[in-house]
Amino acid sequence: MSLIEFWQLKACELHQTIAERNSGLGRFQQSSQKLLYELAVIDQIPRCVLIIQAEFPELAAELKLLRANKLKALPASIYQATINGPEWARLHSNLQTEALNIASALSALRQLAGFSEQWIRGDFSQSTSNVEVLLGQIYHSNAASYLLRFAQRELAYYQLANQTFISQLAAAPLCLQPSPTRKARRFHGLVTHYFNHNIQQTGSTTLQTWRELNEVLTRIETSLPGLISSQQQAYIDHRHNVQTSLVAAQRDHARMATELLAQCGLAVNSG
Repeated sequence: MSLIEFWQLKACELHQTIAERNSGLGRFQQSSQKLLYELAVIDQIPRCVLIIQAEFPELAAELKLLRANKLKALPASIYQATINGPEWARLHSNLQTEALNIASALSALRQLAGFSEQWIRGDFSQSTSNVEVLLGQIYHSNAASYLLRFAQRELAYYQLANQTFISQLAAAPLCLQPSPTRKARRFHGLVTHYFNHNIQQTGSTTLQTWRELNEVLTRIETSLPGLISSQQQAYIDHRHNVQTSLVAAQRDHARMATELLAQCGLAVNSG
């Protein structure tokens, strides 16, 4: 755009947006700021075209073409500001052993997912003024790394316990007749009191949060096809494999515990 064309935009809010972008600070934008600039230009061009169409038809046509090109490039801008941005890297690589700001990150991710889906389908009606605030909430959380490590640890525990169950089921029955032995009663107490209350109930809330995190991350990831790197895709696949394996291990654990206790006339949920 020439200087003359730039001044022909004087009556448009787009003029101020471009001026800020070309300022000293505007030339050194972070990926999130670049995304907000692209969104502002896409949103403001139609109103500017209406203002200048009669007096500057050629410039109006150029703006329409510019908007079309920016719409095509928008998924890449969203990708750079989210999945490929520093906030995502921090979210997934923070090695803090304690959970940090998981609820606020999950809330921010849900809002960003909604924004991303709206932008992709051409809806720019929502305000983008808090996008950088949302990214800041994500940056100061270790939700993805902490919850994945928790799920991996739970999976390892279930797999170890299931191996013990498999060995017992392959050996002699826990009880030779459907009446509980001392060993069976100890196992029953372990399942109904320690496992059901101390292990399963304690971990279920955290694992539910992890499933919710996976769902919202998947919403964003699947809205940007063809942009995710092979390394990022490997991590995504691993995350989903852990979740699938954990669900299967939990079901196997419940099934085999039920089967072992049934050999002794006991039930998992009985007192």
